Amino acid sequence: MSRYKARIQAFELLFSASFVKSKIDLKKVFNNFEFEYDQKIDEFASRVFWGVSENLQKIDELIKSNLKNWEVNRISRVALCTMRIAVYEMLFESEIPAGISSYEAVEIAKRYGSSEEPAYVNAVLNAIEKEILTSTN
Repeated sequence: MSRYKARIQAFELLFSASFVKSKIDLKKVFNNFEFEYDQKIDEFASRVFWGVSENLQKIDELIKSNLKNWEVNRISRVALCTMRIAVYEMLFESEIPAGISSYEAVEIAKRYGSSEEPAYVNAVLNAIEKEILTSTN
C-alpha cells in the first residue's frame, strides 16, 4: 500500500475516533475498521493512528499555538484530523520530509473537506513546520 493510501486509512481511523472519548473506544474503532471497510490496516496507518492517539495533547497544543484568530473547537474534524497526521509525522517520523507531510494533509483535506479547508490546513502546517525547524536548530 502506498504511503498516501495509508494516510487515508489513518485519516479514516482518526476521523472515526474523533467521535469517541475513551481508550477502550479507540481500540473498538481500530478493531472494527477492518471489518467495516473490508480491508487490512496498513502498518504505517496503524503507527500513525496510535502515535496521534498517544501524543494527542502535544500535537493539539502545537496546532492551537499556530492558529490565528481561531479556536481548535471551531476547526472541522476533517481539517483537525489531517493536521494531526501531518504534525505527528513532523514530530515523530523523522525520515518523512515535513513538506511531504503537509502536502499530503492538504490533499486529504481537498478530498474530504470543504473548499476552504486545504488553504487553511496548508497555512497552519507551514507555521508549525517553521516552529519545529526553529526549535530544532
